[in-house]
Amino acid sequence: MKFAPDGGRLAVGYNDTTRVTVADGRSLNLLFEPDTGGVDNGDLGRVAWSGDGRSLYAGGRWYKNGKPLRVWAEGGRGAYRDVATGAENTIFDLVTLGASGGVAYGAYEPSWGVVGVDDKSRLRVTGHIPDFRDNQAGFRLSGDGAGVQFGYEVFGKSAATFRVNERRLALGEEAGWSAPVTERGGLAVTDWKYTFAPKLNGKGLALQQYERSRSAAVVADGSACLLGTEYRLRLFGRDGKQLWEKAIPGIAWAVNVTADGRLAVAAYGDGTIRWYRMTDGTELLAFFPHADRKRWVLWTPQGYYDAAAGAEDLIGWHVNNGPDAAADFYPLARFFEQYYRPDIVSEVLATASTVPEVLARRGEKERTAAAVAIKRPPRVAFLAQSGALTTDNEQFELCLAVEDLGGGVDEVRLYQNGKLVNADAAREFGLPANAPKSGGCNADTRQLGLGAGKQTQRRFAVTLTEGVNQFKAIALSQDRIESNPAEVSVTLRGVAQTADLHLLTVGVNRYKNPDMSLNFAEPDANGVRDFFASAAPKKLFRNTVFHHLLNENAKLADIRKAFADVQAQAKPQDVVVIYLAGHGTVLDNIWYFVPHDMTAPEDDAAIKNGSFSTIELAQSLRAIKAQKIFVMIDACKSGGALLALRGVEDRKALAQLARSTGTYLIAASTDTQLAIEIKSLGHGVFTHVLLEGLKGKAGAGKITVEGLMQYVKNALPEVSEKYRSRAQYPVSQGYGTDFPLAVY
Repeated sequence: MKFAPDGGRLAVGYNDTTRVTVADGRSLNLLFEPDTGGVDNGDLGRVAWSGDGRSLYAGGRWYKNGKPLRVWAEGGRGAYRDVATGAENTIFDLVTLGASGGVAYGAYEPSWGVVGVDDKSRLRVTGHIPDFRDNQAGFRLSGDGAGVQFGYEVFGKSAATFRVNERRLALGEEAGWSAPVTERGGLAVTDWKYTFAPKLNGKGLALQQYERSRSAAVVADGSACLLGTEYRLRLFGRDGKQLWEKAIPGIAWAVNVTADGRLAVAAYGDGTIRWYRMTDGTELLAFFPHADRKRWVLWTPQGYYDAAAGAEDLIGWHVNNGPDAAADFYPLARFFEQYYRPDIVSEVLATASTVPEVLARRGEKERTAAAVAIKRPPRVAFLAQSGALTTDNEQFELCLAVEDLGGGVDEVRLYQNGKLVNADAAREFGLPANAPKSGGCNADTRQLGLGAGKQTQRRFAVTLTEGVNQFKAIALSQDRIESNPAEVSVTLRGVAQTADLHLLTVGVNRYKNPDMSLNFAEPDANGVRDFFASAAPKKLFRNTVFHHLLNENAKLADIRKAFADVQAQAKPQDVVVIYLAGHGTVLDNIWYFVPHDMTAPEDDAAIKNGSFSTIELAQSLRAIKAQKIFVMIDACKSGGALLALRGVEDRKALAQLARSTGTYLIAASTDTQLAIEIKSLGHGVFTHVLLEGLKGKAGAGKITVEGLMQYVKNALPEVSEKYRSRAQYPVSQGYGTDFPLAVY
């Protein structure tokens, strides 16, 4: 109901009828009913007046070639006209936009828009979630339930599949996967589609008042029926008695049950797909595929997650700060170190276990329970510099204020053009709240949005590159929760700086222990070196500095010296490309590249003491001054020919390395798939595809790091499946600013 602008009339819409009434605004006596002729379905439950009170608008569940508005002249007494909105579902609200602004509407699908006083649509904004309405028939599952097929659009259009184990989202349908069935094993559910009275073998199922059934599936052995409604997910036994029920986040547009009866899966109106344990209805895992058909997020109810590149900010934790203060929102990305656990996400679904059950089996304790309480991470702000942020001096000092909001301050990071600035460049000193301090930085924090919490200041000595330098700073709490970033840009004027390329390639075919020998590590490393010695990269770089280590020249000491040389030689404006091919292995969640002189791969202590670990690699990357770094890894595990970066536990090691150093990394495979080598190609498949991309297939005229990684992600499964009838998938993570590798 809405009062007219002058308060003299009250318009009322109803949810259970197509009537609209107008009453006296003071006595509430009925004045009249606007003409609703032709409104023969739904309702006109939402009303609004024009800003001048001359027109009355109404909309709701009424459908007529979309969800229109009915507009009456003369404040509702006059003739009507029906105005298209573009909304596809129920109009939930109407708001007046001033004397001559028309009305704004909000609709269920979701969308919102503006209709002007001239009845023309001025604006329509749609949501970024898939539309699972009427998706029941196309909502299919793989045998173990780890693969799900759905449609991005209503009626199951724009079909796609997602495989949890492979973390692979693909457009199109999957043959052989199981659709939901509503009759088998002597059990039949009927009258379930959009009704208030579904039946099981002819017997009515008990629902709440006004609870409408939307989807149904019978378990494979005919022992039970899963029912999705507008409010609940319900499981009924053969006798019609309810076994369990769960509150749900939106209308259950589609439900299905795995062939083995372990898992129930439902697609909801909020755009999520969720897995439940059939024994008790416990939610195990949620999946959100963004409507862009690229980004996705997987998460458990406790917040442990995995996500596609660029998707970590799609969901997060909303924390209220009382009735008189704005709430805080912390995207998943802020919880990376605590909650990025692809291994737990996979185990939860594979074993139908909750996170506490998984952790108990592993002997781990749950980290800070974000669902119970979040200790607020620090707040950071760049302090105003003395003068404009433009300089002729490549040596520059940045000042950062860090405020402890209760969670402590464990670490402060500064990134320059996406690359982590070496912590050795920072100096810290105590800073009383709002206390000015003399020197190159103005330490007065009163205008920076910082409060009265305990503050410290960090000063970073940085070397600028020509042009605009983008700086981002974050601070981590004691619980390793990241702050929101602070950003500033500094422009260096002056003479153009020409970049050099520093290429470090390592390939080990022949090991000191001949039982460890490989076939393609050496030609793969040679292929990468030869490409960067060709014309296309030379158009970009003034000089190319080669560090090429093969076989006997790739001992641990040689590798360490090569990294030390790059650290000493590379300047901030330079580009560093690193390629490692040989054996690799994982011990205690640390990945090791095995050098030529390692002879006992079965000896864990020997591996730890005699190999090049991700810890040492990360330290080397942080120490390299160049801001543009690309790391490529093609490594097989000793003895088993399995990729070292093979599984979900190794995904975190790779992501952590990229995130903490601000670099781009790509590795040859995931899970336990063979790192495929094809004799006719002369290379391993990964490097073959990598070189194809570098030679022009990864871009039109210019090959960038991000373009190359995307090409490899798309092409590698197709090429590997062609040669070995099994797809191989790369692992990739990118943090930093995209940069070119070759120009044609």
